[in-house]
Amino acid sequence: MNKPVIGRTPSSGEDTEHFAFIDALRGWAFLAVLAVHVHVPVQVPTWLSGAQVAGNYGVQLFFVISALTLFMSYDSRRKRDRNPVAAFFVRRLFRIAPLFWLAIPFYLWHNGVGPRASAPNGIHWPQIVSTSFFLHGWHPTSINSVVPGGWSIATEMTFYLILPLCFRVLPDLRRSIVACGAALVLSIGISLIMRRWLSTLYPVEQTDLIRSFLYFWFPGQLPVFLLGFVLYFLIKRFPRAPGAASSEGSGRGSLLLPSVAIGWTLGMVILHQRVPMAYFLFSCGFVLLGLGLSLRPLSILVNPISRFAGKVSYSAYLTHFFVVEQLTWRISNQGILGQMERHPVLALLLAYLLCLAGTLAISTLTHYLIEVPGQNLGKGLIRRCGWGPAPAPPGDPERIGTTGEVVRPL
Repeated sequence: MNKPVIGRTPSSGEDTEHFAFIDALRGWAFLAVLAVHVHVPVQVPTWLSGAQVAGNYGVQLFFVISALTLFMSYDSRRKRDRNPVAAFFVRRLFRIAPLFWLAIPFYLWHNGVGPRASAPNGIHWPQIVSTSFFLHGWHPTSINSVVPGGWSIATEMTFYLILPLCFRVLPDLRRSIVACGAALVLSIGISLIMRRWLSTLYPVEQTDLIRSFLYFWFPGQLPVFLLGFVLYFLIKRFPRAPGAASSEGSGRGSLLLPSVAIGWTLGMVILHQRVPMAYFLFSCGFVLLGLGLSLRPLSILVNPISRFAGKVSYSAYLTHFFVVEQLTWRISNQGILGQMERHPVLALLLAYLLCLAGTLAISTLTHYLIEVPGQNLGKGLIRRCGWGPAPAPPGDPERIGTTGEVVRPL
């Protein structure tokens, strides 16, 4: 039996097990983000509200895993695709754009165009147009105003533009670590310069708007994406042998790294409000967590529930803002949770589970009705343009479909 190859698309049961941790981590990233936005009309303990705020860093987990999977996919496909760069951009566009473009008119209809914290003067055509072209991440009043959470989509799409270049200039672990450190220093320097400049353009009462923008925008998050490359090369350096997770001899030793990673993450949940650059330190913990779960996918973290949440996580991310608002508003008006003042933890847990169930139900529909058809359109365009894999050599039945095309997922 051959050892799983990094970058290879899972096709056997062995490979499926090897890559299950990626879907699971996406699922946990969404579960963390959801926790931030669920609120109840009772006073929750300080420790719990602090843990909720830490859920914000689930977005950084998304970024680390995104960079990892894109590097894996690009490494694999560049050897097969006839035009790997063009095919990569088409796949990414049709993966992200269809649902996001539908979210724009929906949230404009739902939230209106009036003033809000992310757009003090309201929303106008420049913000809508820039959001439609994924350029909203470069202006303070556009980055997060049209679509809730849209800042992460802008940052992700900008990262796509530089990934082929990163693949060329970051061929190994050492260079990826150096690039990550350099990007961190550069992002801090740019943020200091931009903060001083933007403070001359915006009134004092909009200081929080500037601070949020400099956290959200691509230069601020680039070090996190580069940590995904570090994780890629670490996994490549320490591949898990087939059956290692279930072999008796691997037991205690293989638990060490996942345990350290979980301890690091939990420690950051407690300390994040008292340490500088918590977002980057969380991301370092996510690298350890990803490597640990690639070596031993603990069932408490890698299971059918977390994997399903990861499968629909993009839809869930865009839809949960609406679901949370509607459900918390309704249950608050009914007074159900307000009567649980003596049990605030239970009230929050109940609200969270209701919002999770509603979000997963809606995101399952949007995933299969919007995301999957959009991806299929991208596949068709790549096929018609001849940018995808060349036909496999005769006699390679695993790579040839019934109509002669190469069988590969998007």
